[in-house]
Amino acid sequence: MSVVLPPPGSTSRVLRHLRHMLPPQGSSVKGNGKFSRRGVPRYGGNGMPAYVQPKDRIAYWNIAPGDEVVVTRGSFVGKDGQRKQYGGIVASVDQERNLVWLRAAEEDKPELTERIPTQYKHMLPRLYDPEDPSKGYSSNVSLVPKPVHYSNLSLKLPTNLQLPENVKLDLKKGVYASRLTRSGVKYDRKKGAFVWERYAIVPTLDQGTVKVHVPWKKSEGRQSVRRSNASVAHVVDRETWVPWSPTDPIFVSAFQGKGLGSLSRGFRTSPASEERLVKAMEEWRMLHGSKKAQQRRRGLLLVGDMVRQSVKAPPVAQAPTPSEQVAMLNESRAGWSRTIDDSDASASFAESDYLDLAPAEGPLSSAVSRTLPLVAAHSSSSGAIPTKRDGKTGRLGPEHTADKRTVDAWPIELLMKDDLTNEGGLKTRMRRWREKQLEKKQLDELAKFEEHQNIQALRDLKL
Repeated sequence: MSVVLPPPGSTSRVLRHLRHMLPPQGSSVKGNGKFSRRGVPRYGGNGMPAYVQPKDRIAYWNIAPGDEVVVTRGSFVGKDGQRKQYGGIVASVDQERNLVWLRAAEEDKPELTERIPTQYKHMLPRLYDPEDPSKGYSSNVSLVPKPVHYSNLSLKLPTNLQLPENVKLDLKKGVYASRLTRSGVKYDRKKGAFVWERYAIVPTLDQGTVKVHVPWKKSEGRQSVRRSNASVAHVVDRETWVPWSPTDPIFVSAFQGKGLGSLSRGFRTSPASEERLVKAMEEWRMLHGSKKAQQRRRGLLLVGDMVRQSVKAPPVAQAPTPSEQVAMLNESRAGWSRTIDDSDASASFAESDYLDLAPAEGPLSSAVSRTLPLVAAHSSSSGAIPTKRDGKTGRLGPEHTADKRTVDAWPIELLMKDDLTNEGGLKTRMRRWREKQLEKKQLDELAKFEEHQNIQALRDLKL
């Protein structure tokens, strides 16, 4: 039988919060409360530790994972026939129950492994090999680490501890603290944790005690393991993407990426809406252009000494409908395409090109049966699209194709400008504020310089 289950609890060496001092939240029957195991028979408790009241819990621990300790209560008879004390390295802690689990400093040494407190745990037998049931089942009894209460531990002073000049202790033979104290606790905002210093009360040879400062053990840095599929540094740093040139003809509508429901942000009105407005204004003037209408515009007019009537507000141009917005977008794109020279046609780009050519390379590939073959004959030397757009809509026709390199070179940052820039964020607002402050400072310096020049000119005139 061997240890098959890792010790529970926390392995963190820093205290970032005091949640372990809070009582159980919600129902104590379902949670981790005092009565969470009510109704469960004693033999079915599975070795669950007893509940500890919040007032009996330890707020600030002077023993952390990684420290070497010895168990002050209880002993065992080793393989050599001598009685020994339990001890080892702190593996994990349970701050809600004041429990500690230990591990051996070196697993391959039996004299250190036998010092770890263990207990038997009954488990359901499992197959050694699920694919080969003929190998049989494992044992239903396993050996697992046994928790030790915090008060039954004594901290061992590190052998490399720097002692004061007036304190003489043989740390190589092993010196254990009879009691631990601490300094005042402070919260470090940079580290995001509570910090304090710990001190050990150690007995001396003259039947006295001495207070020794014991520093916290530093956590071992994580070592990165180089895998076989890891890329070389110079390959990662090499830039292989060629961005688009700002001089290329680009067409991005004012309302792209906002959906048809918000297209009115790009076009406030449409020619059809303006025509409807002219007719509506003529009808409104005919109806409210009389002398009584002018009186109503100055105030309210009693009609029949009983009913009040007000003048209807004049009509205004309405937002374009979705069909009108699409028509205006096609017209503006077509006008842009007519302004492109033949020399720049291969480098032109519009946001509709993604939907015209790229679905086979993106999420919409399953909805479109057309593929994007690697085109070499129709592509230019720079890998751009052979652009020939429709005269009415300015979009590319179904006969156009593009290779993957061309699709990757498209300026997607223009289409994602609303997602990539957060104009209302703190970083953007601070940048604008710094630019304004710098501009204001430059203007103030310029005004002072001009004032100084004017004063100097006046002095010269007086002389």
